[in-house]
Amino acid sequence: LPSNPKKPGTVELLVVPQVNTEDIERGRGIHPDSLRLNDRLKDRIDSYLGDRKLLGVNVECLEPNYVGVTVQTEVALEAQYQNTTAQQEILFQLRVALFRFLNPVTGGVEGQGWQLGQPLYPSDVVALCQTIPGIRYLGAIQLFELRRFEGEWVRLPPSTSINPGRFGLICSWQDSNSNFGHSINVVA
Repeated sequence: LPSNPKKPGTVELLVVPQVNTEDIERGRGIHPDSLRLNDRLKDRIDSYLGDRKLLGVNVECLEPNYVGVTVQTEVALEAQYQNTTAQQEILFQLRVALFRFLNPVTGGVEGQGWQLGQPLYPSDVVALCQTIPGIRYLGAIQLFELRRFEGEWVRLPPSTSINPGRFGLICSWQDSNSNFGHSINVVA
């Protein structure tokens, strides 16, 4: 980030830590709490940058503003997938693809992490769903934004797009205690 005019001589560095991504492949996504910066990581970054930064520059390590997303839609499947086992497998593949795509570490079009400040549109989800074999029809896509208010994640009403803000990153995860996972229904 550019220098902060409120803190002369300070450069704010947004850091997304490297995390285990196995929960994505299990269909659970990565909860933003696992992306929190701890003091040990901040100290390692400060130590690394200590000899490399300009004299008089202070580097402040911060977290991006994580913005959660829940996708709700319905799909119709090709005739050969009209059995329970095949339906469950396609739905699982679709959820994993959504968790992988809507993620600060593995997400985005190139799979290198969601880009800072990049909004999400229903057309992004359509393009992703077109890569899953067996899907014949994709219904209306509803995007629900998840924001942290007073330490709690809150699901906002559906929106036509999700704009994480200039320093925000999109993420998605499954939470069995809330309705924060993707909801995909099969229709005939």
